[in-house]
Amino acid sequence: AHCYNACIHAVAKSDLSGSQKARKCQEILQRMIDQKEKGFHESAPTLVTYSTILNACAYANGDRNDKKEAFNLAKSCFQALLESKDMKPCPSCYTNFFLVISRLLKPGEVRDMLAEATYKEASADGGKIDRQVLKNFRNASPVIANKLLSDEEKLSARNTLRPMMQ
Repeated sequence: AHCYNACIHAVAKSDLSGSQKARKCQEILQRMIDQKEKGFHESAPTLVTYSTILNACAYANGDRNDKKEAFNLAKSCFQALLESKDMKPCPSCYTNFFLVISRLLKPGEVRDMLAEATYKEASADGGKIDRQVLKNFRNASPVIANKLLSDEEKLSARNTLRPMMQ
C-alpha cells in the first residue's frame, strides 16, 4: 500500500485539474481494491490512502464540473470508510472531509446538513474529534458549529487558530 499511497500523494500535488486528479486517484484506489481481492492483502487501501484522497479532492482546482467530480469521489471514499468492517475514519479523515465540505460546497443548507451529519458521526465514533477536526468543522459550517459545540469545544477551536495568527 505504501507505493500506491505515494502515487496518490503525487497525483494530489500535481497540476492536474480537479476532475483529472479525482479520476486518477479513483483509478489507483480501484487498483488497490482489485489487488486485495486477488489475495494481495498488502495492497489494501489504508486510512492513509483514504485521507490522502480526501485531501486531494479538497484542493481540486478547475471549473464547477471538476470540483463536482472531486466532491463525488470524496463523498464515496468517506462513505466507504463509514461502511468498512476493517477500518473507521480517523481524525485526519474527518479533518480532510470537513475541508472538502468547506472548499467544494457553496455555503447553504446542503453544506450545513452534511457538516452536521459528519460532526455527529465523528462524535458517535468516540474520540475522533481533535482540535483540527473542530477547526475545520467550524470553517465548514460556522452556524451549525456554534449550535452544536459546547463552550469548551468552541474555546479549543478558537485557541487552535491563535498560534497561527501570531
